[in-house]
Amino acid sequence: MTVEAETLLARWVEHHVLRDEELDPSALCPGRPDLVPELQALIARYRAVSGSLGGLPGVTDRAEGAPAGTAAPLPAFEGFRTIERIGTGGMGEVYKLHDLKLDRLVAAKIVRGDGGLASGLAGFLSEARALALFQDRRIVQIHEFRDQAAPPVLIMEYVDGFELGRLAPSLEFHQRARIMKEVCEAVHHAHEVGVQHRDLKPSNIMLAAELRPKILDFGLSASEPTRGHFRGTPNYLAPGAPESLQAIALKALEARPVDRYQSAREMALDLARFLDGRPVTTRPSRYGSVLTARIRPHLEQVEDWLRLKLIHPHEAGRIRSAYRALERRDDDWIGESRVLSYSQILLYLGAFLLLCGSVFYFGAHRYWGDIRGIAEPFLVLALPFVALNAAAHALASRGQKAVAVAFYLAGISLLPLFLLILFHDQHLWVVPRDMPGQLFQNGAVSNRQIQVTVLVALVWTSWLAFRTRTIALSTVFAVLGVLLTFAVLTDFGLRAWFEDQTWDRLALRLLPLVPIYVAAGLGLQAANRTWFGRPLYTAAALLLVVSMELLALNGEQFRYLGIRMAAFQPDRVSDAQLLPTVAAMTLNGMLFYAVAYCAERFGPDLMTTATWVLFSLSPFAIMEPLAYLGESAEYSHAFLWFYLGLAVAIVLLSHRRQRKSFYYAGVINTGFALWLIADQYKWLDRPAWAKVLIVVGLAGLLTGLGLDWRERRHTRPGS
Repeated sequence: MTVEAETLLARWVEHHVLRDEELDPSALCPGRPDLVPELQALIARYRAVSGSLGGLPGVTDRAEGAPAGTAAPLPAFEGFRTIERIGTGGMGEVYKLHDLKLDRLVAAKIVRGDGGLASGLAGFLSEARALALFQDRRIVQIHEFRDQAAPPVLIMEYVDGFELGRLAPSLEFHQRARIMKEVCEAVHHAHEVGVQHRDLKPSNIMLAAELRPKILDFGLSASEPTRGHFRGTPNYLAPGAPESLQAIALKALEARPVDRYQSAREMALDLARFLDGRPVTTRPSRYGSVLTARIRPHLEQVEDWLRLKLIHPHEAGRIRSAYRALERRDDDWIGESRVLSYSQILLYLGAFLLLCGSVFYFGAHRYWGDIRGIAEPFLVLALPFVALNAAAHALASRGQKAVAVAFYLAGISLLPLFLLILFHDQHLWVVPRDMPGQLFQNGAVSNRQIQVTVLVALVWTSWLAFRTRTIALSTVFAVLGVLLTFAVLTDFGLRAWFEDQTWDRLALRLLPLVPIYVAAGLGLQAANRTWFGRPLYTAAALLLVVSMELLALNGEQFRYLGIRMAAFQPDRVSDAQLLPTVAAMTLNGMLFYAVAYCAERFGPDLMTTATWVLFSLSPFAIMEPLAYLGESAEYSHAFLWFYLGLAVAIVLLSHRRQRKSFYYAGVINTGFALWLIADQYKWLDRPAWAKVLIVVGLAGLLTGLGLDWRERRHTRPGS
């Protein structure tokens, strides 16, 4: 079916409906005889569909046996004088009547009596009654429904005007926006009383005097309200529309219901912003997909450049990262936004100050005793929590998601501390001051109170994270997950582990969170919840670092591996566990690098932040323990030279890996190694040491100059 044939069919149907005449198909195709067969087939299909709908009982398009073009007799209605037929709808014929009793013009719709409509007649009646419960000047009012008549007849308000679809092309954009704003408000009004239109389209919207919209056929569709019944491709207006209106239209046309306006009122609010000259903040998913579609060719070019060795691998990685930043959502949070604004800065600063204030208030309540009872904490903490969440919900529904996220975060900062005060004042899970095994032994907060508080905050945050689909709240969820682990561990001796410095016990209980977070991230990514997966990957990387570093303390890591470092110890050292601790931490740095390399090579793109964290920390994790060991001055001076050589090697390795973190770590530790060597050998007051470094520095500069000259000669044209 061609577009030309569809257009010609529309003209044929319009002429047939309005003038009750059938045009000759060949007359519609001057100079295009090839379209005649296709148009004839479409007309035949139209006739078949019209025939399947059937004529209305008691009413026919023409008098029986009358020739084509003869007007059908007008039906009679008791108490009314039929003036003319004014249209045909999906429910039946519509006539203009004169109300003989009230001396007014009304419209009558003869409801089709076929089986398909009869099945939905009960639902239509219930909605017709619901429509009678409220008045809205923008919705055509129903005066009477004669269900005992044959066929049933609906008497309604008569609108003297034009269909929106016919008049809209001649209207200005502000006029169109004002009309649609009123339509959305009226639809929202109907939705509030449980009435759905189900078939809202331009032909069901009439424009009366002063371009006032009137919505027809409310509740007259026999389709299921939860199932779509529109087929075909809508006709779009040509480009030249304002960007704000374009965004509103695309938002309303989203393919996925969850991406559309969640109520007609939301759309009306955006239209009101446009009419008032205010910015429309809604961003349809089409914008993101268009940007992604335009980015893809650039990324393919980057791969070609890399293949042709026009750019280096690290440069390709930076370009990819820059394009990923373009795909970030500005409505998420300050860490993901492409541009920082004063509004963002102040929003999150305000949320942080609320957190600080709530902590100080909790301290004043629990430790200094300046606040008594629950009334004041309710006003200071609970009431703002409710208000912030209500405001955030309203802001999110209006498309101001970035502000809503800041408000949600501020609310989360108030919730835990209020719960702790509430539990204590209501004597929930309160323990004696000398209760053993409690994290806080003064009785201010019990282990169970901490656990319940963190759990409630975790559940609340997870719901907000899934509702808003933002990385900010997903990150808070990941942090609260770790805190909940610590809260649970309070019942298993967490305080004793801190006091006895048995860090390996804590490390072994934190390590299982690493694969759990990674598995959760993979599952959420597979479910297309990327905004939740990335924070979990990053949290897994940080948990790996913390757990392995804790496990390395006191040489416990080597003990679990069955390795003894006694053979490498000097005869007299103040801390026999220092060497195994340092060695384990250095190995951890190498482990972090290996994990980051594997994640970069084989992991998904969402692990980029996690790999960056591990790559950046790995050189420092390797070098800093060695620096601490050298500072102790209890080991061989040869170790200091090894430390210096390793620092210089990491500086040179930065070329191969093209990572500035390696260069910075190497340079910083090179300087520290030189100072330790001078201090251990008592060279700080000897000019010879300084002269050697100056000579080596000059040699380095000259070597660099030679390499630069060599590189320039190789890149010179004709070389």
